[in-house]
Amino acid sequence: MWQIGANPFQAALSTFGGGGFGSPSGAVGGIFGGGGGGLGMGMGGFGAGAAQGTGSPVQSDGEGDGTEPGSPEQSLSQEPTVIRVAGLQDPRDVRNGEEGERTLLQVRAKLFRLEAKAAPGGGGGGGGGGGGGGSSDTRPEWVEVGIGPVRVLQAQVPPAAGEGAAAAARAPSRVVMRRESHPGGAGTKVLLNVALRGKVEAASQSDKAVRLTAVLAKGSPPTTFLFKVKTNDEAAALLRCIREQVEQHAQHESGKAD
Repeated sequence: MWQIGANPFQAALSTFGGGGFGSPSGAVGGIFGGGGGGLGMGMGGFGAGAAQGTGSPVQSDGEGDGTEPGSPEQSLSQEPTVIRVAGLQDPRDVRNGEEGERTLLQVRAKLFRLEAKAAPGGGGGGGGGGGGGGSSDTRPEWVEVGIGPVRVLQAQVPPAAGEGAAAAARAPSRVVMRRESHPGGAGTKVLLNVALRGKVEAASQSDKAVRLTAVLAKGSPPTTFLFKVKTNDEAAALLRCIREQVEQHAQHESGKAD
């Protein structure tokens, strides 16, 4: 009941528990955990997490050096770790089996090999009339093998007592060609390796091509190769060098027979 002369708004304010939003003991304050204090506790929880997590970075080893672990500045300031494994070859020390030989001549060439190819339409077999239709019609054809440096090599044989220049005459020689790693680069994979002895024949195929015929394996038929070089002079020099080594070996063998 309102009393006569009393302020009705004052009574209404008293009904909400004496400053319910401002006092922790008010009804509304009890619901939200102590009014402003409850919300303050909640915010305090977030504040504590920020203080421990992102508010202040956790320092580790190397604190105070001005860089974070894994930063580019720290990576540049540290020296790389080099691990040396015993038994591994230095990549700069590449050996190809030519270390004990001297190069008499080197030119860049394109290598071809002469192969027998079946002629178009050849080899047809007839079934009737007793005709011999099983003949193999083939024709020789130049097949490209690769491009790279061609070297005429001679083994470095130490002269015997009183032998002098005769040591070079008995030193074995060979012609080696390797596929170049890039145009004009060093040779890698072996394309040709022929010892310049025995029945090795060299001849001029054209102004810029030299033909070489040799037996690659015992009991196998001769194989013919073709070196195509850039200039006439290179072709002439290659032909002359190969012939000289073949003749030199032949003379040495004939001298031994006598």
